[in-house]
Amino acid sequence: DSDDPYSDLISESEILKIPNVESFQDALKKGADRLAERLDLSPSELIDLFVNEVDHGLMPIAHHCAIPHHRYDQIDRAKLLFVKLDKPVRVEFDETTAHVGNHGPVDLLIFFLSPDNKAGQHLRILAKLAERIESDEFADEIDKTATLKQLKTFFSGDKR
Repeated sequence: DSDDPYSDLISESEILKIPNVESFQDALKKGADRLAERLDLSPSELIDLFVNEVDHGLMPIAHHCAIPHHRYDQIDRAKLLFVKLDKPVRVEFDETTAHVGNHGPVDLLIFFLSPDNKAGQHLRILAKLAERIESDEFADEIDKTATLKQLKTFFSGDKR
């Protein structure tokens, strides 16, 4: 482990490519299922956590990318999963989160789960991820053909 939890998280991340997703909720469920499988957790509990974040308008969205995230007391290390969809889906908001605005459809989700007792670290990493997806470089460099290596390079800030 390095002294930089963000770099560790990016270097250990995985990618899941999902064909034929019908809705954002479907993508959320499939991503949460994979994370649950990797972390030996309850899929339904993880799905509920992520849906709750979305319902409260707490999920960053920019440039066809969304970051479902949560702090969770059943893990001791942060985990990140890139989920690429073969076709974009619209994020549905209810009337209580209409203020979030319409950011257009998304075809990349970055699931981010971190230990409940590391709130500061969670917010710092989330801010870095959000800053990257809001950048003009993201819009220019990351498209639906991006590989895991390209995503890791971009999010690590490495220009190689």
